[in-house]
Amino acid sequence: MDTGKNIWIQKSSRVIKGLIVSYLVSGAGLLLLALLLLKYQLDERKVSAGILAVYILSGLSGGIYMGKTAERKK
Repeated sequence: MDTGKNIWIQKSSRVIKGLIVSYLVSGAGLLLLALLLLKYQLDERKVSAGILAVYILSGLSGGIYMGKTAERKK
């Protein structure tokens, strides 16, 4: 029973770490986008495309991180 609990804790910690990576990439990307908006007065279409790109990159980075850590644990 103890090993099952340890496996669950390891899997959930990987997911939480992946979410943290995703949030950090998302926050940094949105901050950069806000600074670019402030400096260059970007139009709405470019800002929307930038937001979409930031969210796609953050999701990919979190997923890749979780995949790589799961691969190492095997």
